Amino acid sequence: MANKGGRPQSDNPRTFSLPEIRLTREEKRMIQMKAQLHNGGNVSAYIRDLAINDNRTPKPVETCSCGSESLHIVNEDQHLLLDVAGTDRSLTLKGVPRSQCKDCGQIMGDFLLDVQIESVIDEEMLWRLNHRQPIPDEMEFDELLSVTH
Repeated sequence: MANKGGRPQSDNPRTFSLPEIRLTREEKRMIQMKAQLHNGGNVSAYIRDLAINDNRTPKPVETCSCGSESLHIVNEDQHLLLDVAGTDRSLTLKGVPRSQCKDCGQIMGDFLLDVQIESVIDEEMLWRLNHRQPIPDEMEFDELLSVTH
């Protein structure tokens, strides 16, 4: 078959897009200028580099149900029940960041983070099934924050 030219096909093509991001005029200018300085004007590469190199510590929730504002992050294991190809599977997600009250000791999750975890895990299991990869019994939370495939 003749070579069509152009860029070679990637083993991991970029087929997904982020939703539209609303910016002020100044934010748009800032991102475009920084992308030019650091990534030759490629805004997508600039955003990917930022995400890959972001090593900040998660912020705890602001207030405990006891009224305390003295909270810190702890890492807890989360046990998930998954439906993988019609079969119930258990997955332990290790090291999920949670907020713990320094006064009463209560550990609190973040509902929106849990929704995002569920969505990402579902997508990951589908990818593993489609690529004939093993379905693990446990995963590190940090694996969801990195580029692994």
